[in-house]
Amino acid sequence: MILATSGSLVAAGGRWHLGIGDPDALAWCIVGGYVVTAGFAARAFLTARRGQQSLVGVDRREWRNQRVLARLWLAIATVLLALGLNKQLDLQTWMLQTLRRKAYEGGWYDDRRTYQTDFIGAVLVLGSAVTCLLAYSLRHVLGRVLLTVAGMSTLVLFVVVRAASFHYVDRVLALGGRVRINVILELGGIVLVVVSTLIWQGTERALLEAAHARAQRRREAREAAPLLPEPAPFMP
Repeated sequence: MILATSGSLVAAGGRWHLGIGDPDALAWCIVGGYVVTAGFAARAFLTARRGQQSLVGVDRREWRNQRVLARLWLAIATVLLALGLNKQLDLQTWMLQTLRRKAYEGGWYDDRRTYQTDFIGAVLVLGSAVTCLLAYSLRHVLGRVLLTVAGMSTLVLFVVVRAASFHYVDRVLALGGRVRINVILELGGIVLVVVSTLIWQGTERALLEAAHARAQRRREAREAAPLLPEPAPFMP
């Protein structure tokens, strides 16, 4: 017998099984939001790639910036697709059930709160390190994708906190009746990424046009510069 739970399909014995975890219309809307947002990120990736190719021999600094942006948008599209897949397969439930079984077998289930706290601490440390590394890698373009990074951070943090399975956190996220806080946070992060991606697309065209205009002015200045007189022959 298979029973549907909030995010996974489990057998009557409580084990996770591969399948559609939440056939609810709202859940499918969120999954669709992840897929659509990944499409926007993929489009931004193509825009950055075209910008990078168009700047070869034109503006080396902006060419490097476009290369960084292309890699970032590709990573964002990949993460969004993974989050959408996880939304319905609920892979963190599989992970939690595996850890819970190991805890029972190892005899440390009663101390799970300590391990959950350690997990959150490790996530914070790792998240801080990743944030610093990301900020350094994006130091020349961070201002252009700050909203997108904020939206992605909201989504990833939401999934990680849910995976920690603190009961009081689950109760808070379940507040709000039909449209629960967890739905608001998840949809809010998705909308923020979509809006920021559209804003980036608009401003990026202007930046590329400005880079080409600067290169054109430099070429015209070189062509208009008077030729230097030939040096006088050396006379002993």
